[in-house]
Amino acid sequence: MKEALGALLVGLVLGVSVPWLFSGRTAFKAQPSEKDQPRKPVERRTNGQGFVKLDHPRQVSAGIVSANPQPRQIAAEVKAYGRVLDPMPLTTLLLEIDSAQATLDASAKEYARATTLFADNQNASARALESATAAMKRDRALRDAARARLLAGWGKSLAERDDLPALLKGLTTLDSALVRLDLPPDQSLSSAPIRARLVPLSDEKRSAQADFLGPAPSTDGQTQGTGLLFLLRKNALEITPGAAVTGFIKVRGDPLQGVEVPGSAVVRHERRAWVYVQTGKARFTRRPILLEHASGDGWFVSEGVGPSDRIVISGAQVLLSEELKSQIGFPE
Repeated sequence: MKEALGALLVGLVLGVSVPWLFSGRTAFKAQPSEKDQPRKPVERRTNGQGFVKLDHPRQVSAGIVSANPQPRQIAAEVKAYGRVLDPMPLTTLLLEIDSAQATLDASAKEYARATTLFADNQNASARALESATAAMKRDRALRDAARARLLAGWGKSLAERDDLPALLKGLTTLDSALVRLDLPPDQSLSSAPIRARLVPLSDEKRSAQADFLGPAPSTDGQTQGTGLLFLLRKNALEITPGAAVTGFIKVRGDPLQGVEVPGSAVVRHERRAWVYVQTGKARFTRRPILLEHASGDGWFVSEGVGPSDRIVISGAQVLLSEELKSQIGFPE
């Protein structure tokens, strides 16, 4: 009996310890050292701008090509924002002026006739002459009031144009466009501009030159900046009333210095435009740029990169993909 009990205890001990030994071998399995860990091609900067590390063979296989951008300069400009104005209120007001003028012409003739008849042996009564005089004065006042609204609402540069009817015809048919640009509140122009380059928000690669008409007669309640009116004589941009535009107003001053960045160098991420700059033999740093001046197949850029920077002109999208792949933990 004692021998059977002892055998049973030995069996229980072996049954518990043997699985524990095997599990322990798994638990104490040697982990790879940090040195043996595969290195990721991307590291992250604290300011959110990443850089990608690729050795030369990987650069060749990815088609990475970098080059120095060509220096360039453009005329000095002031950036402003604005919109295409609706010509219908202006058209309605002009029709009102024409109607008031026609009424005034008729009452003036009636006044002249009554004056002649009254002077000719009083063939017209004094009361008829007084009525004709009052009607003419009333009609003149109505015409002058309409002209005053035109001047106050649209400015002297438009109100006193001899070709206003012809200009309005082009605006109503959308063959041309009237644009208001508002300067930033902290900026002003020392002299009147000549023209502005308009860029629609719907297509930043397209632009057209608009002629300066004159200052706007009022200040915009939101921007609080100086308003300027421009005429796009040929509406090649096909912009319609209410459309938002960005304007680059040409001003006198030193030219703006920058570089020509090919379109192939630009990548878009997080609603911004970026280029990769080669900052080492195997390092490519992503930098933000502003796309405000389209130039052929590329962009004129005045900030972010310079002539001495080697920017990636081929394979930039590959670098961005590598960076994003590293961020979300995809395997290489």
